[in-house]
Amino acid sequence: MKPDLILLDIMMEPMDGWETLMHIKNDHRIRDIPVIMLTAKQLTPNEAQEYGIYIEDYIMKPITHKELYEAIEAQLNRRRVLEKDLEMAREAGVDEAVIQNYKRLQRSIDINKRLLKILENTYRTSEAREEEGEDDFSMAIRNMEMNVRYQEEQLNSLRSSFMNRTASA
Repeated sequence: MKPDLILLDIMMEPMDGWETLMHIKNDHRIRDIPVIMLTAKQLTPNEAQEYGIYIEDYIMKPITHKELYEAIEAQLNRRRVLEKDLEMAREAGVDEAVIQNYKRLQRSIDINKRLLKILENTYRTSEAREEEGEDDFSMAIRNMEMNVRYQEEQLNSLRSSFMNRTASA
């Protein structure tokens, strides 16, 4: 039996959350379980670029029980909606490689948009700009924005082909 979701703190001993995340994603039995990072540590541009593809969300402490519940529910709902879309595409005869590409793009866009918001909020704080360097933050944000736009174009193209296929099926 697998969990529906893993909540993972970054500040752990003896192995930190990022190391634990990589162990999870390298294990074929559990790599598909969504991971939400829950931490008091500010996200850095390097962490966003290095680990963003492996997580579903990054939640900053302190957080209320209600906010945590809402974040978990939102993630589980996003997953349900995506699975429903993928099932409709399979029923319409869409190639499995195209379906997997759609799934990867949708997931990547979702997490990158959330990470962008976190980085933009972090960037606004003066101490973060001093610690990480203003150029690092602005460059990371620009790169992520360009990547999201490109991925959204690809996703829209795939979505159009899904819709055409399901309409004719």
